[in-house]
Amino acid sequence: MPKPFPPILFPNLIEDPSLKTVFGNWELFGKAMWILLWGGNGLTALQAGGPLRNGNRWEVTSLMPGLLAWVGIVVVFLLSADKEFCYSGKGKMMKIQYSYMFTSYKKILVKNWNTEYTHDIVKKLNEEDFTAAMDRALAEDIMDETVADAKANRERLRPNSPLTSEPDEDEVSNIVTAPAAARGH
Repeated sequence: MPKPFPPILFPNLIEDPSLKTVFGNWELFGKAMWILLWGGNGLTALQAGGPLRNGNRWEVTSLMPGLLAWVGIVVVFLLSADKEFCYSGKGKMMKIQYSYMFTSYKKILVKNWNTEYTHDIVKKLNEEDFTAAMDRALAEDIMDETVADAKANRERLRPNSPLTSEPDEDEVSNIVTAPAAARGH
């Protein structure tokens, strides 16, 4: 049976029997969390339409023990030979007890949530995943608002605005043009 705390959970892939350094492989978890919440393209590009991403749909704004435990399970699952999560919580091929592992990971995280080590990991992940995500979400919101404003402005008629209304013939005939010499002819 596979270990409930595989080396992938630890810094430099070195197991710590005391579990004091579990989830220390935070760079990997940061990337996995980003992909799970914001999508594969979220690592390189702004969202260009389409359905809401998980992070937006779930309104995730910071890291909590359950989220980190879930990401840990997904990473272990992706590295296993199992093809799907089963309702039983146990992998068919590898016999990995995913539900047990999730509960164990979450309990450890809750118990150690206020320790300096876990606090440092959480701080790094929050800064990496959520600060960047919030910046991107804000940029997307601003872009959405700008597009919506432009569309609303096109639909609204402003007859008295010199910037958006068509000039009448009197205005066009009163335009003074520069002499040909000044224009470089």
